[in-house]
Amino acid sequence: MIKYGISDYDLYLCQTKLLKSFTFQACSKLQDISNQDYILKLKDISYNANINIKYSYELLNIINSYNDFNITLHSNIPLFITITLDGCYRRMVKGDYSEFNETRLKKEFPKHLRHKYYLELPLTIKECYEILNYQHKKMRDRYLNKYKDVKHDFIKVPEPHKNGIPHIHALWFIPNDKSLIKYLKKIFKECCPAPQNHSQKGLTIDQKRNKETQGFQLSVSNSTGYIVKYIFKTFRNIHKNDFKINKLNAWYIHHKIRRLTRSHIKTYNNYNFSLGVYRKLRGFLYSLGYKNISLVLWEFFNDENCFIKYNLNPKKGEIFINLGLRFVDIYYTKKETIIIKYLNNEKTIIKEKQVIKNKTYVLSYDKDTLNYTYKLYYEDFISA
Repeated sequence: MIKYGISDYDLYLCQTKLLKSFTFQACSKLQDISNQDYILKLKDISYNANINIKYSYELLNIINSYNDFNITLHSNIPLFITITLDGCYRRMVKGDYSEFNETRLKKEFPKHLRHKYYLELPLTIKECYEILNYQHKKMRDRYLNKYKDVKHDFIKVPEPHKNGIPHIHALWFIPNDKSLIKYLKKIFKECCPAPQNHSQKGLTIDQKRNKETQGFQLSVSNSTGYIVKYIFKTFRNIHKNDFKINKLNAWYIHHKIRRLTRSHIKTYNNYNFSLGVYRKLRGFLYSLGYKNISLVLWEFFNDENCFIKYNLNPKKGEIFINLGLRFVDIYYTKKETIIIKYLNNEKTIIKEKQVIKNKTYVLSYDKDTLNYTYKLYYEDFISA
């Protein structure tokens, strides 16, 4: 049976692939050459979404930080956007472009995919997702071109229809300005032309009165909870111990589509706040005893004395973070972490080992143990 465009054999391949990843991480370890007693299990430090629950907790923290930063601190409002493709795309994945035309091609397709129309080549599911991204980006570019000074943060989540064709859910944070919202409605209609995006079917009377559509909604209560629902239903239930995935989970693995894309929150000085920097800063703040990371991040985002300089090149991997209000400088390099604290005109320097990136840590595993563990989990992992 085919569901989400995934056959039973596709599911089998995805489950096997995930099992191999899980088995490798479960049986591998990082050992410090200088300290033989210090061992790290690869599974415990992994951020694989289908294996380690750490990723889920991190994701919740990030989304909460976006919500607190935009809604609580800057009084922005949430805009929930859903972008779907026209029904003719179901036939275009089979190479049938009879319902399509050249005018629509220039509006809806990125340039590198337009040859598919002329040669009547079938679209892939991944290419359908690229078309959705193109429409979403075109809308964002027009918005930011007109409102150059606006801080624009978004969280974007793809999801398949039952036939496997993707659509996008996006949570935007925007200023509560009538003329701005009116302009966004205009460009949404132009950049995302599929009729389903602009239908009012199933909406409440208040939503219809507010001229909202299925694709453009401003009245969604608990917006972060709404987007979280779409994210977490695509992951394997990590609390269960059967390691099975379903065809919805397999859709992302099979087509190599990211479950979540987010903008980089910008600090007061317009430094991008990337995931790598977030993890470094979060770990440091936890070590200082801060449980509510969002409260400290607010200060960081809005303090003109705070800034980030980083180079995530694998050869260098250097990050410098200055926390003005906390009187702390943090230097991360491949060899060590240096924390400089300033208190009462005195400077305290703390050096720590960089656990994962330090070359004194060696990855090792036993092939016999690896094969035995794989066979042990195989029957429970692979669906009948």
